[in-house]
Amino acid sequence: MRALNNSDLFAFVRLVKKAKITDKIKELTLSINNINEINTESFGYDVMFTIIEAAAEKESEQAVYEFLSGPLETTTEELALADPVETIEKVMQIADVEKWKTFFTSAANLMKSK
Repeated sequence: MRALNNSDLFAFVRLVKKAKITDKIKELTLSINNINEINTESFGYDVMFTIIEAAAEKESEQAVYEFLSGPLETTTEELALADPVETIEKVMQIADVEKWKTFFTSAANLMKSK
């Protein structure tokens, strides 16, 4: 596994677009007025469940694997067959809560301008 990097930010934005959840993510991020006042846990769950819901659509599933395969340093094929609990644990190890908050806020700011 590796830490998140800039290419992951753009991969996330591509995932959001491909999954056609741009409006849902924008709605969530527009509710952030002050990054210091964000309820990270609640926001994180909202974003993750929005992505999981979108991944239930077959055309979005591959985009999720493509996004996660980079930081998890695995192939999309291996990720598709991986244990879901282990995958979630690995995702949580990649970045702490504050880094995820910064990551999603940066992605949100990119999408707000579009």
